[in-house]
Amino acid sequence: MTLVNLMRRWVIALGLTGLVALPTPALAKFQFSGCAGKEDTIADAYALAFSRAKAAEDKVSANELYLTWFGAWTEARGKIVSDNLADIIAQTLVGTPAFTCYPAGDSACDEDGDGTDDYYAFIYAGESFEIHLCEPFWTVEQNLDIDKTDVLIHEVSHFHIGAQTSDHCYGASGIGSCIDLAISQPDLAVQNADSYMYFIKNAGSGL
Repeated sequence: MTLVNLMRRWVIALGLTGLVALPTPALAKFQFSGCAGKEDTIADAYALAFSRAKAAEDKVSANELYLTWFGAWTEARGKIVSDNLADIIAQTLVGTPAFTCYPAGDSACDEDGDGTDDYYAFIYAGESFEIHLCEPFWTVEQNLDIDKTDVLIHEVSHFHIGAQTSDHCYGASGIGSCIDLAISQPDLAVQNADSYMYFIKNAGSGL
């Protein structure tokens, strides 16, 4: 049995015994590097990821929310979305990621070397449970219509042990690009990190 399937079973089993009464992921023992003074902010943001993802679980059907972010409904694509959401839910409940924080202008976040960070957060290809946070992460709410929890959900969806999403569009470059992706290329939308991030975000807000 794979780790992610085991975590899924935990989520199902715990759900039968009153999942809402369980401790939140914020109480788990995370690992931090370079994040002095920011640990609580990270843990609080990560704790919200589970409840938001869980709230989206029953929204996977041929409804307006699904059509907006994943495009035309088919049973096959719906199953992909349901399976990927199950991975995200499981990982945000029982996962304890290692977080690495970088100062502004660090080469890990400044891809083109111009002294300006190019990322809010990232994971390296093939990684799971390791999330790297760049300086813009701390002020994301000032620049985009998302928050820190949304960013973490995006990164969790990338985990190699899990949904393994890709980046076929970035809402940071214009939310319309992800809506267009759902319309024109739904097979890519169901594998796209920001599509899950916005689906989960909107599901929680009742949209």
